[in-house]
Amino acid sequence: MPINAGLTPILEVINAEGNIRTLESPDSGNYLSRLKSRFENLRQIIKAENRESAANFLEIMINTVNGFALKYNPVFDGLDKIDFPLTIDPNISGLPTTKDVILLEQNRESAKTILEQIGSREDVIGKLRKAILRDDTPAIRDGQFVLAKYNFFNALSEIEVLTPYSVKKINKTINRDKTGRDSFEMEWSCIERGSGFPIYYRMLLTRDNGLPEFSIGSNPRLEMMLYQTQLGISDLSSFAFLIDNEVEEIHPKLLERYKIGPFMNRHTANGKRFTPILTEAPDSSILGFTIERVVSTRVSNYGNFWDAIRGKKTEREQFSPVDSEKKLVTSYRVKQRISGKDEDGQPCKVYGVTNGGDIV
Repeated sequence: MPINAGLTPILEVINAEGNIRTLESPDSGNYLSRLKSRFENLRQIIKAENRESAANFLEIMINTVNGFALKYNPVFDGLDKIDFPLTIDPNISGLPTTKDVILLEQNRESAKTILEQIGSREDVIGKLRKAILRDDTPAIRDGQFVLAKYNFFNALSEIEVLTPYSVKKINKTINRDKTGRDSFEMEWSCIERGSGFPIYYRMLLTRDNGLPEFSIGSNPRLEMMLYQTQLGISDLSSFAFLIDNEVEEIHPKLLERYKIGPFMNRHTANGKRFTPILTEAPDSSILGFTIERVVSTRVSNYGNFWDAIRGKKTEREQFSPVDSEKKLVTSYRVKQRISGKDEDGQPCKVYGVTNGGDIV
């Protein structure tokens, strides 16, 4: 029986949010291989632009795909399947569903216990070797299954994978603003409900001095606002303004959002513009990536002396319009067909990957 078979009612509710597509082997393996390549291409692009924190998030996405690839090893086909088949959202994100992310996270949490039950890798290989020498076909099949299971859970135990919501860190920086306030960097990520896009956020802020240590959970109002980003944010500038107005001690200075997706390939609905292109090149894929940024352009004073005495804000940040940049990563031959426009025909930056792995 699959490890998480008891979750079936919950999974049905999750999957009912939208249409899904189930990928069995070998389609799942081909899909994950292409997805990993595009994530690696995008990480290379982001690192070249000195966006190190976003590149680190791409590393987590690559880890997640590696985990899926081990989980959907063909050796598990049939009754030996771990959990359920891979499902993707073919209509919006083109990426594995939130259900699959949740199950992989649960696999990671149970990895230590399962590895203790399996035993050491040396023992597993030793038993498999003996079965091969005996030419014992059933024992060989069992040994291959146990080894693949060991490799899967052992790999998961050593990596960080994507989760539906996570506050990555709050770092106090060495910089202070002209008022002498301490500066901080915050990172959090989520899977946006409805669209299924993985989203990475980064915020630089200052915080009033003389307060208790700033940590995850130290400000319930801010924590709730970050958690609610899973519901989607229509305008990044308005969200920065909301944080500035709703959280008294916080002064946002920079807010960035990185949206990964859509991932377009032969298993997804790619729209009128890209469907003919990907049909002619069935092994190709296109990964979209959008970067948005707002910054505080100036500070306005308001309130009065008594507001300051009571610890209320007497400043408000004025934010810039949203600076948005859409990117696409695909094969070089598909790039030549796209001509610098996205799936909606809007201008965007397109990167092409050559057969030799160069990105142009």
